Amino acid sequence: DYTLTVDVWNVGQRVAKDFRMLVYFPRPFLNRHTTFGPADDKLSTRDHVCFKAESSSAHKEIYPGYGLINPLRIDYYVDDKLFDDDTAMNMDVSVLPQKSQKVLIRSIQEF
Repeated sequence: DYTLTVDVWNVGQRVAKDFRMLVYFPRPFLNRHTTFGPADDKLSTRDHVCFKAESSSAHKEIYPGYGLINPLRIDYYVDDKLFDDDTAMNMDVSVLPQKSQKVLIRSIQEF
């Protein structure tokens, strides 16, 4: 089993009192028998579960140059079947909004 840890950094000039970060993570890599607290069913898609971290859940302001470590952790797995599935391994993990970033799960997975 693996954990994707997402940190939040304030690269701006003002205190961030209100933030929202969405991470769209591919469903095939998530345990179907687990309930994910920060998952948002309304924003999730057929292929991806949307995980959400917000300032209201973190209860913190972020000052310029500082960040929050681990406001969002996503537990996932990669078995032999998934590893050999090119379609699954080439699914993207998206981080939104603002400075959005997409990476292939293959690129973040260390084997």
